[in-house]
Amino acid sequence: MEAETSPHPNSSVHLSPLPRFPVQPLKGRREPGNIGIICALLPLAAPLITPVRPGPGRVAGVFTGNTMISSLELFAGAGGLALGMHRAGFRPVALLERDKDSCETLRTNLAAFGGGPDSPKVIQADVRDVDYSEFAGRVRFVTGGPPCQPFSLGGRHRGRDDGRDMFPEAVRAIRELRPLGFLFENVKGLLRESFAPYFGYVLLQLSCPDVPPREGEAWEDHLRRLEKRRASRTGTDLDYDVAFRQVNAADYGVPQTRHRVAIVGFRTDLGAKFSFPMPTCSKEALIRAKGEGSYWKEHGLPVPRRGKHGPSPAGLAGTAPAGRWRTVRDAITGLPDSCSGNANGIANHEPRGEARAYRGHSGSVMDEPSKALKAGVHGVPGGENSVETADGGLRYYTAREGARIQTFPDEYTFSGSWSENMRQIGNAVPVLLATALGVSAAQCLREADTYHGWRQRGYPATLQPAGQGQPSKKPGQRAHARGTSAHAPGTNPRRGCLRHFL
Repeated sequence: MEAETSPHPNSSVHLSPLPRFPVQPLKGRREPGNIGIICALLPLAAPLITPVRPGPGRVAGVFTGNTMISSLELFAGAGGLALGMHRAGFRPVALLERDKDSCETLRTNLAAFGGGPDSPKVIQADVRDVDYSEFAGRVRFVTGGPPCQPFSLGGRHRGRDDGRDMFPEAVRAIRELRPLGFLFENVKGLLRESFAPYFGYVLLQLSCPDVPPREGEAWEDHLRRLEKRRASRTGTDLDYDVAFRQVNAADYGVPQTRHRVAIVGFRTDLGAKFSFPMPTCSKEALIRAKGEGSYWKEHGLPVPRRGKHGPSPAGLAGTAPAGRWRTVRDAITGLPDSCSGNANGIANHEPRGEARAYRGHSGSVMDEPSKALKAGVHGVPGGENSVETADGGLRYYTAREGARIQTFPDEYTFSGSWSENMRQIGNAVPVLLATALGVSAAQCLREADTYHGWRQRGYPATLQPAGQGQPSKKPGQRAHARGTSAHAPGTNPRRGCLRHFL
């Protein structure tokens, strides 16, 4: 896979170089779970954003240039989403988080966000008490992971009746900040059939954030008002095109099977064309690497007999991504045994000892992606966040091993006890997954920026692919036959093109 070295000096050697994630069109794909139910319940909900593939002259990857998009992170936790978005071209001006230990973790790792005067401001506060006027005109994009306990498969499943449901606060932030776009992450339990009506309601609120609920108004009544507004949108209101998709972090280079729902929205007046990133890794490629022996040779291990680690690679579909899923062994290779003296000086790598498996709660396998790291309401569930040992036993991950599985760099340290560390790590968005989503969002804004830049200058934007510069023909003249031309030296058609939207 083609890759580009991360532009940030604090990137860890243990975190893969920033990949150029290809773009996957939405056409012809159906979401897993209950998306069909949700769409059927909400015929007036925001349509999926128009898909687009990179055309001639367009790079499916990170920003070209030095300008970064200012952003604000809600429910920042330990900073996984913020760090991944930063590596994709976003500069968080502030990180909002209520938890004391998580805020200490964020403050300890400000160097990972560039350091110096451009470092984000860490604000320890309940988002319900935040006044966003401080950030008016300074924020172009909003990100965050609203607390997932109301919708988690391992939680109490109370949804909208749970006081920890922070989606209303996410909507308020969008209403008051009026950003160009947003990206929110949540658990796959959000797509449960029992939550389908309320999830559709959340999507409509994000689509029409300037239609807030009235005091004492039932959510069903508010939903009807939102549907009417959506049907009669005038183009002058604050509206967003919203899309969502369930993604598996393992498909983007994370050594963990972690299914999450990503919700992305862009202002309708931008005419943005967003597509979710295509997977870059696959289970099929891992099976092939094991069957052919390359995986075992890579780790200096003897090739086991066929049948112990999956089927023969012969006959596997050739359409899967070439990159293989990463495994627990891939993630923790290079770390010394936490019980040895060599582990001294490695942050968050203290041993935790043996673990016990329980029904429904067992450890991960060394040569497969890790099971999803968890952070329960009352701490780490018994048997979870553990891995099988060579002698058939079970031990807990160290916090550093958990951080690697979530693709945090080794320089990124966590504050608090082991249980607190694992809670922060288990709640985090994997850095590489956040980077993949951020790259697609940044590309979308770049293309919208270029389009409106050409329109403002009087040129037919559809004739000019992004990154080509100023057309050689003046407005009104016939364009070149192929629709492209060289740009004038020193011109930058992107600069200031979105100013009239802010």
